[in-house]
Amino acid sequence: MEKYWIKLEWDSEFFGFNVARIIRLDLDAGQLAAVLRELKRRRYRLVYWNIPAGNQPLVDIALRLGGFIADEKTTYVKDLANIPAGHSDGPFSVIPYTKASLEPALLSLALSSGEFSRFKLDPLFPTELFEKLYTCWVIRSVRKEIARQVLVAKEGSATIGMISLGEKEGRGDIGLVAVCPEARGKRIGQQLVAAADHSFFVSGYTLAQVVTQRVNKSACGLYEGCGYRVEKIENVLHFWLQTNENPF
Repeated sequence: MEKYWIKLEWDSEFFGFNVARIIRLDLDAGQLAAVLRELKRRRYRLVYWNIPAGNQPLVDIALRLGGFIADEKTTYVKDLANIPAGHSDGPFSVIPYTKASLEPALLSLALSSGEFSRFKLDPLFPTELFEKLYTCWVIRSVRKEIARQVLVAKEGSATIGMISLGEKEGRGDIGLVAVCPEARGKRIGQQLVAAADHSFFVSGYTLAQVVTQRVNKSACGLYEGCGYRVEKIENVLHFWLQTNENPF
């Protein structure tokens, strides 16, 4: 049975309970039920399963066995070959975040960026762990452990937006993106994405990507308006094994 799943070491250690990911897409209902029983026996609490959009029969099997669609994970990609060589800062200043410590405004933005995260929308996922996860994400981004750079949008001395830049599979990768509620509607998000695209371009990347949730209509509209196109969509299922929610 172990060939059907892997233990997620980082998630398990960080959340404080065992987490696994199912890695096969050729399971029938009987096989999936057996995998979930085995993982429950091994005292796993949470299991992820990513199913490509369009495979509704597999999603239906997962739902019958207690799965919860936590996310329609949407990957956007953009060809950077044709972006302008110059970059206009627009009405707000967008600058690198250079402080050694994490300012409260940046933490607030990071937490708001996860508003539609599967860890926020899953009612069984503890709120304190969602906050712990996004706090860790922004701290490690500022320290450049998991990001190349963090850019912030400033209005005077106030930090009103942020975007983190990294790399995945040879592509420029946008991570956290957020604009404070009172500053939304001023095209700050577009300015942040344009700054990210320019940074990727001058660093030699030919493609940029960003992952968001299909339910996050404002984020999808932002990226599409900035020239990104959908590359793939996956349904991310969560199975909670230490509750009474699973019938297997």
